[in-house]
Amino acid sequence: MRNLGLKIMGTAFALVLSTGVFAQEGMHKDHHKKGQRFEKHLDKMETELELTSDQVDRIKIIHQSKEKEIQVVNDEKLTADERREKLIAIHKQEREEVKQILTKEQQMKMQELHQKRKELKQKPETENQLKRNK
Repeated sequence: MRNLGLKIMGTAFALVLSTGVFAQEGMHKDHHKKGQRFEKHLDKMETELELTSDQVDRIKIIHQSKEKEIQVVNDEKLTADERREKLIAIHKQEREEVKQILTKEQQMKMQELHQKRKELKQKPETENQLKRNK
């Protein structure tokens, strides 16, 4: 009986340890996806805005700098509201710095694309509201 108790406790302990390992692996995967998401976004920008290689390199530098700032904010002991405000400011600053790299034509094109994306995001909400009202 005592042997069975030790086996059960050992199995439970192993299960707890393995859960922690899988959770850590999941965090690394999310971070990797985040980097892939930026690369995918940058590739799309490069195609749609016809960015030069110099512009792409400069955007990467800006993004890397902002990622470091974001990490500092995430490491600080802040309230959720303080963290959100700081992160919003960092992202806004990043957009402004990227905008300065673009030509006037590219800026106009980017504005058009943002507007189209905004309109597409609003359409499903309207369709869902119509379905609810039926």
